Amino acid sequence: MEQQFRIRYQRIPFFLFGVLLWLFCFHPVHAAQYRGIAQGKTITAYPLKTGTIQVYEDSGKLAVIDQVSGKNLSVKISKVSEGSLYGRYKKGAETCYGWFSEKDFVANPSYSSKTAVARYKGRAYKRKGGSSFGSVPDYADMEVIGKSGNWYQIIYQYGSAYRMGWMKKSVYDIIIRYYDGSEKHILAEGNYRLTPKNKSSFALTEKNGILIYEKKGKSLSQQFAFQFTGKNCYKLVQLSSGRCLSATEEDGIYLNQVVLTENDEETTLGQIWQLIRSGGYYYLKNKGTNLYLNAGTTLTLGKKSTSSRELFQLVRMNGKNQTDWQVFSQYDPKWGGKKYGKTNTMAGAACGILSLTNAVYALNGQFIDPMKLASYAVKAKYRIENNGTVYTFFKAAAKKYGKDYGFAYRGSTMNLTVLKNHLKAGGTAIAYVPGHYLAVADYKNGKYLILDSYAQSKRKTSPYGNWVTGSRFRSGGLKAKAFFLLKAR
Repeated sequence: MEQQFRIRYQRIPFFLFGVLLWLFCFHPVHAAQYRGIAQGKTITAYPLKTGTIQVYEDSGKLAVIDQVSGKNLSVKISKVSEGSLYGRYKKGAETCYGWFSEKDFVANPSYSSKTAVARYKGRAYKRKGGSSFGSVPDYADMEVIGKSGNWYQIIYQYGSAYRMGWMKKSVYDIIIRYYDGSEKHILAEGNYRLTPKNKSSFALTEKNGILIYEKKGKSLSQQFAFQFTGKNCYKLVQLSSGRCLSATEEDGIYLNQVVLTENDEETTLGQIWQLIRSGGYYYLKNKGTNLYLNAGTTLTLGKKSTSSRELFQLVRMNGKNQTDWQVFSQYDPKWGGKKYGKTNTMAGAACGILSLTNAVYALNGQFIDPMKLASYAVKAKYRIENNGTVYTFFKAAAKKYGKDYGFAYRGSTMNLTVLKNHLKAGGTAIAYVPGHYLAVADYKNGKYLILDSYAQSKRKTSPYGNWVTGSRFRSGGLKAKAFFLLKAR
């Protein structure tokens, strides 16, 4: 029986996938959205033309400070403003800085960009039809920012920085995999109860502007909307008042007292909290003070220690994560090229691993690092070399990680009615289909939401989730042999 559900090694197809419109994740190209710049990296770029290029004093391009030949010009772009790029360039032996017109480097600034990952190496060029820029690495983070004839303009990860270049359509069609998973949320956005480890039965109360804990049971005041601001940082907006958990500010200086303040639409560091996981709990580090939330008699801030007063449990209040689910891919640049056991990579054989990550994230917003799960699967011998992951892994992983990540295993079924009722009751599942595992996240209006970590045309799936009818589980690429059920703890 166990052998029946072993996943086979998935050979990566080398035929052309084509550019399918339903794979696209469109968003307008804008300064802050260029790959690399948004992550504090530089982008090495060459101008579109070899003639004279103007260099300006500021982003408004009012004053020309230099003129350089585009033929041998390369710029390490570090900032982008509306219609302008700022960067470092060489003029002879001199290092210079200045602003350039975006149109001198980007063929179509109004193009609806697409985020992606490179499934294999592919040659890129400095200019369309120009000299080679070398190869785009395997599993590189990419952004497609333009198209001209049989060429695509791309930004791609190369080492610790990024490059802007061009790729032939014939290569692009083979290596591209659309996917927007470059930033991992340690916790999905949503409403959570904030409970200190050392005061699990206490209630948070506000008295005279001070937040204190009293032993009087659960309180609505402990429910917060967690709003993601980037790099595992969040605003915590109290549901009952609409105010933010914040460090106290006095004369422009943050103090160690924690209060509730009006939600500032601008970035106020005292209202920003970084989440740091520790087992089944979190540290909350305030970005204004770089100190940690501490649940003593009152909520205060202090240096990190081993005290349980600094550990908080976050329990999702509004059930399943239905609005911020994400399809984490086997090809993700963070882990796609890493080994899964001895005989294959995560990209080639870890659909069982990623299906569990996707199912739990959809269930309760908790992100389980796939490499943590992969390491456990290999060590505990749930990894079958030259195949994939044996199905008993799901029950074992729930036993090992369920308490910390808030999920439990509820058995398996082959019955669609049982699956439907389980999903409607707030659970998620993992489906075993021909040679593959994928997550089943929800059921609405007669359709099931599937999250496929290795989207393929034979399954008619995309990297962003698909709503399918139950009939799809009875034949073809999604013909299901079993569903493994998960519920929140």
